[in-house]
Amino acid sequence: MMAKGGGINRNALSVLMRSRVRASAIAKETSMNPVDSVENAMADVMRWMRASIAVPTDRTESVDSNLRNFSQNYVGLSQAHRRELLLALAKDHDVNRERVRELMQQYLSLDVPQGSGGEGEEAGSGGVEHEGAMAAVYRTERSLRDALKPKYAVLFERLNEHPGGLKVLEMLRADLLSLLVKDNMPSLRALESYLKEKLVSWLSPAALELHQITWDDSASLLEKIDYEGASNQKPPRFEGRLSVGRRCFGFYIQQYLASPLYSLKWHF
Repeated sequence: MMAKGGGINRNALSVLMRSRVRASAIAKETSMNPVDSVENAMADVMRWMRASIAVPTDRTESVDSNLRNFSQNYVGLSQAHRRELLLALAKDHDVNRERVRELMQQYLSLDVPQGSGGEGEEAGSGGVEHEGAMAAVYRTERSLRDALKPKYAVLFERLNEHPGGLKVLEMLRADLLSLLVKDNMPSLRALESYLKEKLVSWLSPAALELHQITWDDSASLLEKIDYEGASNQKPPRFEGRLSVGRRCFGFYIQQYLASPLYSLKWHF
């Protein structure tokens, strides 16, 4: 209540002074422990990683969202948290060996016809029983191949198809190689080896496109190629590389056409 002349009534002031004031939301946010904030960020990246593996393929929007969040926030993790995440990826999302053992026992119990798969096997021989037995063999072999595929393969494959995902895969492998220098653990070695095999496959010559580099390309690309040299000597200026009798080509990955994986120069 306001007293005459615009002043505050004494009774109202007394009530106000006795009232319990709640801490504002802003004060709570500013008082948050930085360590808790970092741990929460780590937990989020771990959750996005696991969701990127577990979410069904048909839920495209959810998969893309988790991959995007994982890719953007993995970069901000400390080396210690990256190690923790990669260890979890290697151990918690490895091959399901119980399933593999079960399928192996099932495979060994099958009555495989003699001569099946051998050089002397004749096409169309064996009859109905032979074909039925072989169908069970092929099914079990296919199931074994699927079971021997680690769960983290899903993350790698989805990242490879995600915009900017290949750079994240390169970063993951660089971190793995750094970890293996200090912690030469079998699970980490298996993870790094599998990722290396996938990168070799995805970056094979068949997956690359050859484009000629000209003055019409971006200035940043021309500057990058001008800076890079094939020897310890100072590289020639880029003007010379595109002069008469000279050509420059770049091998590109389809999803990274802005910058070549490597470039080649020809002199005529």
